[in-house]
Amino acid sequence: MFIVPITPITPMNGISEVGKIAKSAPASGEEQFSFSSILQDAIKNVKETSAAENTDAYNLTIGNSDNLHDLQINQEKAYLSIELLQSVRNKMLDSYKEIMNMGV
Repeated sequence: MFIVPITPITPMNGISEVGKIAKSAPASGEEQFSFSSILQDAIKNVKETSAAENTDAYNLTIGNSDNLHDLQINQEKAYLSIELLQSVRNKMLDSYKEIMNMGV
């Protein structure tokens, strides 16, 4: 996943320029990532790592595998993906609260 750097803020000369700024497209070759797509990717990552962890635990439990280190690695991946999702969620909620407290 590539994160697009923040572009510099350009001053506006009047209210008529608001529409032009909102409609401006990204430069060619650059992809824009919305917050919802980043959040959905984090959720998908949690589901995938949890599924891999559960599969390894099941295989180890029934005797199909004796690979304990893979299970521990997948458990750590699942833990880190949950921590990442919680951090993203907390930042989102902090941003939302800050926006709601702004005066208009």
